[in-house]
Amino acid sequence: MYHLLNPALKTLARSVILESGAIPRPRDYCENHACPVIQEHWNRFVSEIPECAAALKNSMDCIRTNATQSSLITAIKAVVTWESSFSYNPMIDGPGGLIPDVPARLFAAGKYVHIPIISGSNLDEGTVFAPRDLETPQDLENYLKSLFPEASSQDIDKLSQLYPDVPAAGSPFNTGNNTFGMSSQYKRAAAIAGDSMFIGGQRRLNGDLSKTDGTFYAYRFSVPEAALDPSLGVAHSAELDYVYGNPKTSSARAIAVSKQMVDYWISFATSLNPNDGRGLERPQWPKYQSNQPEILELHSEGTKKIVDNFRAAQIDHILKLIDL
Repeated sequence: MYHLLNPALKTLARSVILESGAIPRPRDYCENHACPVIQEHWNRFVSEIPECAAALKNSMDCIRTNATQSSLITAIKAVVTWESSFSYNPMIDGPGGLIPDVPARLFAAGKYVHIPIISGSNLDEGTVFAPRDLETPQDLENYLKSLFPEASSQDIDKLSQLYPDVPAAGSPFNTGNNTFGMSSQYKRAAAIAGDSMFIGGQRRLNGDLSKTDGTFYAYRFSVPEAALDPSLGVAHSAELDYVYGNPKTSSARAIAVSKQMVDYWISFATSLNPNDGRGLERPQWPKYQSNQPEILELHSEGTKKIVDNFRAAQIDHILKLIDL
């Protein structure tokens, strides 16, 4: 994804496949090398390194010279969580730099490497990131405020309304009222986490890429058999075994989907077209177009094209909050 942000890198790749690809959230980036949030995380990290806790002004020099490997590992474990780890993003370099501007702006303006692209996401991207110890609606509200610290109370309330306390509507999706021994707030949080970290940015990316004359294909990986832990569903990274032809299942249908994916991926890598007619016979994968936003849903009950408009109201609101 980062390599696509600088047209000077075009000669280094002929195509790209983005699994769990999404435009990173603008608020995660810092311009003009001024970033209080990242600085705060860095200061906490340094303070956990005994050799350098008193050397915040020259922390990098101190770490390079004095910190031991065990101190670094201990410090990382002390400060890096699912929430904070995403604050360690590259800085915006500005004109002439590797990343010249905030990713969302570059994609919206068409200022990226225009090569053939496949990008997609999994059904339950947020389950491995959502806290599992939420008990009450107030716990959920506090979590949402941590995800969207600049959002108003009204926007947080609306977000809660768009993701109601109905287990059957939460993530992992398609699991009915099963809460897997946890509060129903977990499934709400997992749905919101997935849509804010991945699906929202994926939909924005889909729209931006479809505005150019490039070749772009989008997918959603929804194979139920990939849910090795039912409480996580078809989680972030669940597609990897399928892409490499090694799904951990005895299901003939799921194995067939894996073979489809291998052929789609190889055809795209070699011919820049997942529909080149080579390998196993498989459904036609439509190009994503702004006037016909179709994606390929990879599913053991039948791979098929679907319209990229699921949870439209929820994702529209999340995209608004991401831009705050």
